[in-house]
Amino acid sequence: MKAQIAGLVATRGISGAAQALALIFLARNSSTAEFAAVSVVSGIAVFVCAFADLGLAGFVSKARARREDSLVRAALRVNLWSTLLFGVLFALCAALAAPGGLVLALILLSVGFFLEKNADTLLGVVIADGNKTVPTISIVGRRGINLIGVVVAVVCGWDATLAYCLSYAVGGAFAQFVGTRYVRTRLSEERSPTPLRQVIRRSSRYMWPFLAGQSRLLDAAVVTALTGSDTAARYAAVTRLAQPVLIIPGAIGSIMLPHAARQSGSYARRIAIRLIGATAALALLCAPVAVFGSQIVQWLLGDSYGDTGAALGWSLYAILFLGVATPMTNALQGLDDEGFVVWSSLALAAVLLSSVAAGASMGGVTGGTIGFCLATFVRWSTYLIRLYWLRRNPR
Repeated sequence: MKAQIAGLVATRGISGAAQALALIFLARNSSTAEFAAVSVVSGIAVFVCAFADLGLAGFVSKARARREDSLVRAALRVNLWSTLLFGVLFALCAALAAPGGLVLALILLSVGFFLEKNADTLLGVVIADGNKTVPTISIVGRRGINLIGVVVAVVCGWDATLAYCLSYAVGGAFAQFVGTRYVRTRLSEERSPTPLRQVIRRSSRYMWPFLAGQSRLLDAAVVTALTGSDTAARYAAVTRLAQPVLIIPGAIGSIMLPHAARQSGSYARRIAIRLIGATAALALLCAPVAVFGSQIVQWLLGDSYGDTGAALGWSLYAILFLGVATPMTNALQGLDDEGFVVWSSLALAAVLLSSVAAGASMGGVTGGTIGFCLATFVRWSTYLIRLYWLRRNPR
């Protein structure tokens, strides 16, 4: 498990760097309108893909960990049809709403997102099997293709926006090929078809927590509505700077669900203790960045952001609590406590957005990040207490 976590941390770090570089090349070599269109479509696509996933990524991972291959095959069929249906509809909507000259680019970008969505569900099988190589090839490969496509376009003087969207779609197709090839050679034959309605009913328990988690991306929109675009831009900038803190908890979360699915309820306490340790270690690592927040923000974003140093510190710890809460929810799902995760995730999503709104209204950028941090601490504490409770009351 430790080797798999280390591999995923390295993989996510490399792919994140490649994605950031691709976006920098795109921003520097496209118009503001083109970059805004790509950003808007990308943001909406994340939400639509989360809904179209139907909770299948988590469901597949847990079913494979328990060697319920008939359920896995049925879930992958549902995943394919949901990808096709929502992907076609989303691409059509993107084409209809696209500014002049960007129709083809935004269709390709839409295709890329839904290919990735399908490929990530296939990776649930791979990760449940403990494979370390295939996820690296899939995740780093798709981001590498995207980066290379943009760089080649810039060097050759081609349309950077079209190249970014085309290479994003090609990267998604590559990830789809890698995942499909692995699954076809590993899953056992299906003895009797599993009703698709049964799969959707069971996977929905994983969909709502995932959607609730994605709702955090609405925080900047909430700040915009309450305080205006200038404050929202500064809030979004400092909170996005804190995103790298998610790499390690995200890697742990990816393998926690299938790992917990093989354990009993008594294992919950060991998981809780380890995640408390992870939280403490990451908190210490974040401390120097929080202390020198003003200097870091000025160096990365410019002098106009110099007064957001305190906001960066609060954002770091907010993202930390949010990130470590993810493997906690995955552990609870793996230990068959999906019902609690569903309703608590929805309630805590409302708490988070309300807390950000209240903080931003009273204290601008810093107030919004304080509200963000308090809400994520509540989330972290809720799932930690639940893990200890589950030890005494196993499912």
